[in-house]
Amino acid sequence: MRKKSLKQNTFILTVAGFVVKLLGFFYRIFVANSIGAEGMGLFQLVLPVYNFILLGLTAGLGIAISRLVAEETALGNHRNAKRITVVSGVAVFIAGTVIVSVLLLNLDFVVDVFVGDVRTKSAIYYLLPTIPFIAALSTLKGYFYGRQEVIPNAVSQVAEQVTKLVVVYLIAGFFINGDLEQKCLFATIGLITGEIANVLTVFIAYKFRKSDKHTPRQRIMRKRDIAVALLRISLPITANRLVLSLLGTVEFLWIPQRLSVYGMTHEEALTQYGKLTGMASPVISFPSMLTAALATALVPAIAEAVATRRMNIANRQISRSVRVTLVLGFLFTSLFICFAYEISDLIYPGQNVGHMLYLLSFTAVFFYLQQTLLGILNGLGKETATLKHSMITSLIRLGFVWFGIPYFGLNAYIASLIVSNFAGAMLNMRTVIKTTGMSLEIGDWIIKPLVASISGIIAAPVIKMAVSSVLNSQLLILLVSAGICGGMMIAMLIFMGVFEIRDMRHMIPFNIDKYRKL
Repeated sequence: MRKKSLKQNTFILTVAGFVVKLLGFFYRIFVANSIGAEGMGLFQLVLPVYNFILLGLTAGLGIAISRLVAEETALGNHRNAKRITVVSGVAVFIAGTVIVSVLLLNLDFVVDVFVGDVRTKSAIYYLLPTIPFIAALSTLKGYFYGRQEVIPNAVSQVAEQVTKLVVVYLIAGFFINGDLEQKCLFATIGLITGEIANVLTVFIAYKFRKSDKHTPRQRIMRKRDIAVALLRISLPITANRLVLSLLGTVEFLWIPQRLSVYGMTHEEALTQYGKLTGMASPVISFPSMLTAALATALVPAIAEAVATRRMNIANRQISRSVRVTLVLGFLFTSLFICFAYEISDLIYPGQNVGHMLYLLSFTAVFFYLQQTLLGILNGLGKETATLKHSMITSLIRLGFVWFGIPYFGLNAYIASLIVSNFAGAMLNMRTVIKTTGMSLEIGDWIIKPLVASISGIIAAPVIKMAVSSVLNSQLLILLVSAGICGGMMIAMLIFMGVFEIRDMRHMIPFNIDKYRKL
């Protein structure tokens, strides 16, 4: 496979991300409507356990592999690139087996004390043994990202979502009429089969790819040197992810407890928790396929530019990426603010998720910006700064959860997301500017997109009223109104000079010069 440029990789990952998010939407809707809001809340208690272990094993290692493989590939040391990946995979499998064995031997303690709900026992029992296998093969993703070959990882994400959809559809009849423990296990089986399909796809791509020609007298890295290099890069990132995952786990386990203090029963708290994390949040994160693709492609691209001392190229990529993220972020934020209730009623009829979705809309632009900035900082090797900033934002959320929820309910938690995402984005942006010397283009990055967004929010009620007077279908009214509103904002951005042909040439992975006269 030929190494592709940043814009080509971002385009491929964006297309794959759109397909994945679309399939994931159908999956989420099917599961949520099958097991209900309380079942989703119970399943959300299982996810932190899985994420905590998997992130601890692979989070920092994946980025470390990506960076080291990018550096070795840039120097022509292809044998070292493969050696780094294999050594990492074996080490992760051994570590994962030890950790999972200890947890399985103490499963009752994990369920009773760590998770806090005995109805998750079956789900965790079947989930834990798959983690070493999934974690070990996940190291191959870092190899492909380091070589800037994104197709295997993109295909694997699609395979994951297709597998999950097919499996839950086939087994739904055996679980959805059972108790909540069976419903939680049903959602967990979908998660497990999807993750296995994901890593197996990457493994098959790795086994059948063409070998690179090895240059003579190539320096072969010793296993000890590989371990030292991996630990040097991965430890700060792993510490970052572990601390964040631990704080996030505490955060998610505290929310139902503090909602009980607010006055809800345990069942009501789980229901509200499931609506927020299992229904409203995935809608807000749907457009993040764009920024997630950009962030993933940025790490090896910036690492390679830094390794070859081409900082001018790195700075151009960083500046353009931040601008595109902010423009898209403001655009999607305004659309969610305008159409939150219509979207929620269409996707989750009768669940009353609209108010949560409306409040979460104000976090969107900062959430998308955070993804891009984390990719930039990881590519620049600023893992320690991201750890410090992430800990600050997590502590802000924990403060809101502990002190705010007993008085204001879930509104306090949503407020914490807005404040913490804003604070994190500002801290990370400050570090990027300080590291690269990049200037902050307030006009094109913030003021003009904000003007377009506010104009769209003001015009949206009139647009919805006009469209609803012509059309009767709820779906058509939403699509046409959102399309007109979004088109108006894009037209304003073009008119104000935020989007230019030059920018489109950089973003689109094929030649559009012949269309310039149009």
